[in-house]
Amino acid sequence: MSSLIKIGEAKGHTGPIYDSSLGKSKNSIFTCSGDRFLAEWDLKTMSASPFSVRLEQPCFTIEHDQEQNLLLLGNSLGGIHLIDLKASKELRLLQVHEKGVFSFLRVKNQDGKVLLLSGGGAGKLQIWKYPEMKLYRTIVMAPSKIRCIEALEDGKIFIGQSNGMATVLDDVFFNTIAEWKAHEGGVFPLLKHPKKKVLISGGKDGYLRLWKKDNFEEVLAIPAHNFGIYDLKILKNKYLVSASRDKTLALWDLDSMDLLHRARRPQLNMHTHSINSLIWNEELEILVSAGDDRRIIFWKIDENA
Repeated sequence: MSSLIKIGEAKGHTGPIYDSSLGKSKNSIFTCSGDRFLAEWDLKTMSASPFSVRLEQPCFTIEHDQEQNLLLLGNSLGGIHLIDLKASKELRLLQVHEKGVFSFLRVKNQDGKVLLLSGGGAGKLQIWKYPEMKLYRTIVMAPSKIRCIEALEDGKIFIGQSNGMATVLDDVFFNTIAEWKAHEGGVFPLLKHPKKKVLISGGKDGYLRLWKKDNFEEVLAIPAHNFGIYDLKILKNKYLVSASRDKTLALWDLDSMDLLHRARRPQLNMHTHSINSLIWNEELEILVSAGDDRRIIFWKIDENA
């Protein structure tokens, strides 16, 4: 049965790590932290790269536009930093959100407009013309953190909030198509199943839930973790990994949704606090986890376990 094997770890942040993304090169990643630094890490050497960005506030979320060499960082006071990676300088600091920025999505809508959506802690969805970052629309939702924004098929946008509500909007007029209570306590990550017509969400209730893509009917609920699920990643088009506040990683068969392996202490020298973020490098086949214990841990999948 397949399992996760720890192959190394790195340290350098002095505060909790909240988010990660692909880095400047194909073999690097970015991490952002409560220590007010964005750092870059080399996946081959499993060590810090020279590049870093120091902010005035903690950073909660990252959006990396590799094509235009732009980096967007959402901070704890509701600011959005726009950074030119090629010139290594900040272009703008946009202050429109309240109580932090928790999620980003870049999307080309049905009208052909390229938009950036940002979700704030006070329940406001800000819609920007991208890359000029001109504010286009503001959608006021429930006064609860917008924790995830994902593009669905047919011009639909999924919004998950910390009050447990899931909302689906169209991507032109941003009218509500569907709305329902998806999880108790909060909806955090959402993924589209690559082979089935379902969506997979993770919640503060520790459940993985599968929803039909056409009518958002729940088809499966799995009590996956003891505490909230903060991130999900699909690996090799055949596995799902879930990261949780309960300090564990769970590896699932993507077709059957059977649990294959749970990485935890003391069997593995792994995270001692909440695991907040996952990043998967397809070329190197390395999974990276990061969380409140300030550690960055590197994993491989052993398919012969």
